[in-house]
Amino acid sequence: SANREGFVPCFILRYNHLLSGPEHKKEKSMMDTAKKSKLQGGLLWGTPGIVVIVPPTAEEDAKEYARDCRTIGKRPDGVEELYLPQVGIEDAGLGGLAQQKR
Repeated sequence: SANREGFVPCFILRYNHLLSGPEHKKEKSMMDTAKKSKLQGGLLWGTPGIVVIVPPTAEEDAKEYARDCRTIGKRPDGVEELYLPQVGIEDAGLGGLAQQKR
């Protein structure tokens, strides 16, 4: 297995598109759900839209969030596990579902 020292498991959810703005009700519901669930990570608006969920959020929480998003009407392509450097996550300020624009 690969040396994962200094790396942590993160979960990537890809969406066809995630659009910013008050008129985009499903995206607002996604953000509200993430905040209520106390997810840690980030959201990249655009096409495709990407949600990165980082520790301490666990895989089961990420999968539950994906299910909640389907209920809202935003269907992710699945939940992909990816190991990212802990230092990079901290440097990027990924916590409390930070929002990034392209």
